[in-house]
Amino acid sequence: MIGIVVIVFSFIGLLTASSLFEFELPLDFLNNNQPKLSAEPPYPGVFLYENETFFDIQQHKGIPTQDVGIPTSFNTNPVIVFWQTDAPSEQIKLIFESGDYISLETYQGKGGADLFQSKTNLATGLYCLQGPLQSPLIDNSTYWCFKIVSQPPEG
Repeated sequence: MIGIVVIVFSFIGLLTASSLFEFELPLDFLNNNQPKLSAEPPYPGVFLYENETFFDIQQHKGIPTQDVGIPTSFNTNPVIVFWQTDAPSEQIKLIFESGDYISLETYQGKGGADLFQSKTNLATGLYCLQGPLQSPLIDNSTYWCFKIVSQPPEG
C-alpha cells in the first residue's frame, strides 16, 4: 500500500517540477497525435513546419495574387507555427481557396509557440490562415498562405 502512495506522490512531484522548471516529461504515449517541435523557430514569425525544418510564411494584407512567400507542402496535414506574433491564436481561421473554412486544432509548442493543424487531411490547393493583429488599425485582417500539392511521381 505504501508503495502505491510513494509512486503517486512521485508522479505528482515530477509533474509539478516539469511545470515549475519548464521541461517536458517523456509522456508521448498520452498525446502521440499532437505535433511536436524539435526546436524553437529561428526568429519570430509564422512558419510551415515540415521534416524538422521551418519554412517562412510571409504575411499578406489580403489574399495574395502571386506565389511570393507562399511555401509548398506535400504533406496533407501540415503543421503551421506562430511564434511571437501579434495574432491571437483563438481567432485564427483556416480558409481553403474555395472560401470554405477548415477546422483547426491548436497545440502549444516549444517556447510558447502556437501550433496549428487541420482536423482533417487537406486537398491540393491554396490555404490561408486568417487572423486579426492586435493593433489599433481598422482593417487589420492578415493572411498567411501555403499550398498543398500532390506528391511528385517516383522514378
